[in-house]
Amino acid sequence: MAASCFAALFLAETGISLAQLLAMKWSPELAASLQDAPVARQKFREVKYRAGGKEVTFTVSLGFMPKLKRYLALCEYLVQDADCDALFLVIGRSAQQRQLVGLPPHFLVQLYRRLDTLGIVLPRVSARQWPAARQDWAVSNHGPVVAARLMGHSLATALRSYSNGTDAAHKAEMGGLPSLRQARERTC
Repeated sequence: MAASCFAALFLAETGISLAQLLAMKWSPELAASLQDAPVARQKFREVKYRAGGKEVTFTVSLGFMPKLKRYLALCEYLVQDADCDALFLVIGRSAQQRQLVGLPPHFLVQLYRRLDTLGIVLPRVSARQWPAARQDWAVSNHGPVVAARLMGHSLATALRSYSNGTDAAHKAEMGGLPSLRQARERTC
């Protein structure tokens, strides 16, 4: 459960897609790259490493770095002799009993159900909603240029794909205005 919780936090922090998260591989180079991660922007670090012959890049805040380092130390301990190179892993069930396996694609649904049974009810945020929420937060706090860089895409992509805003922002901006129905009722 701890790995699923951390994976959810990682999705929220980085804004990467579920496919990218599930494809991330463990590499000793990752822990080393955290030590000298270059500054992406004030208070943010860009982490680059090679795993499975492929370069992986993501951006995290300085406040998240200690959590990521602790998680990686735990992974290093768990994967010592295991035949699993997934960065986000769980102990398998049934056929893979007591073996480390990568997170399943539906890990968030499982996590929310498990938390519900413990009496912890959280708003359901899907893996697809995290990148949009991260982009919206970055635009609100740092502007579209920084947001595009943090999310790892061009400014044009950020404006085209992520500029719609959120329902909460819309309600905050438009909440004080009377609805169309209320306006009609007053005039009739």
